Amino acid sequence: MTFSIRLVKDGILEIKEHDEVVAVYRYGKNLHKPYFYPVYAPGGLLVTRDAPPDHVHHRSLWTAHGDVNGVDLWGEADKSGFIKCVETPFVALSEDKCVLSSRNIWVSRDEKPLLEEYRKVTFWKTTSTVRLIDYEVMFHALYMDITFGDTKEGGIISFRVADSMRESIGGGRIRNSEGG
Repeated sequence: MTFSIRLVKDGILEIKEHDEVVAVYRYGKNLHKPYFYPVYAPGGLLVTRDAPPDHVHHRSLWTAHGDVNGVDLWGEADKSGFIKCVETPFVALSEDKCVLSSRNIWVSRDEKPLLEEYRKVTFWKTTSTVRLIDYEVMFHALYMDITFGDTKEGGIISFRVADSMRESIGGGRIRNSEGG
């Protein structure tokens, strides 16, 4: 089998391709939101950063929004809400991919449920020097009507790159497949 998973401890799953760590999913009850950290490129190159001092709520590879019916689920301040993983994530392994599925409930600070989120993240078998990740998110407004407010904190799927990849610090450059 190409992929494997290991429960590191309660709330932390490690995903490996062969003997190389691909990513670690953190979904414990003590977190503001479930997220992946670290995330590695082929060859063990760290490509994400977790909780930099100036943005401690930036969690490597995560899902969140800054205004859901007036509740901030992006930040991790005293008034912020939480995204809670409500059951152990399901993981399906095969020769060519690892699929992690997670059911989460977005709640206000006082635990009032806002919506349910279904997250499916697929890590594809590395080809040459390329690792592909498909990240799908589906929302269900089961408790009330939902409005995602207009805010700069609304990436839904967000990725905080490692300092070595930042142009201002590490001299890195990120380009698309067409060189742009």
